[in-house]
Amino acid sequence: MSELEKNRTEEDIKESHFLSDIYYNLNIHKGDSLYDDNRANLFYIGHSVGTWFNAKSLPLTADLMANVWQDANYFIWAFKYKYARIRPYILEPRLHNLEKADAPSYPTGTATDAYLLAYIYQKLAPEFTDIFIADAYKMAHSREIIGVHFPSDIEGSRILARQIADKLFQNEKFRNDFEKVKEEWALKGKEKLTGISGGL
Repeated sequence: MSELEKNRTEEDIKESHFLSDIYYNLNIHKGDSLYDDNRANLFYIGHSVGTWFNAKSLPLTADLMANVWQDANYFIWAFKYKYARIRPYILEPRLHNLEKADAPSYPTGTATDAYLLAYIYQKLAPEFTDIFIADAYKMAHSREIIGVHFPSDIEGSRILARQIADKLFQNEKFRNDFEKVKEEWALKGKEKLTGISGGL
């Protein structure tokens, strides 16, 4: 972590702070002024796959992912207080964290949620798996750059996200909701891009 701190650039720091503000707030509800912006955050993982990939085009997807986020939040906080892992900058005061974090270090909510969404989205569009995973990695790694999580927090959270995703797909209600989301994607999900004929 000392090496990461030494080598982080101003651009790394700027991007990491930006990514810190991308999360789904469970306390914002329909009718609140920030509702649309909050729902949009559920689509940051994979945001570059197409203009169709947003909460307004895919409302059932947004509902499903909001529920997933809420379920994950339960496990994240349960494990945080079960393991009560100390933050890296408390263990090593010479580290310079760029954000204050009062809760225990493992698991990291940012990494768990990012990878969980990526794992579910890749089931819907496996052709975009590399994009979903790359976005999740970038979100997760930003927590190391800011200095508030150990690399092992990130890796443990990635594994936790995989386990939560696997459990969700064993749940009948989730599978039923997921099938409706698949229908939504088939109906209005993917842009039909046509090739340009002729030479350029």
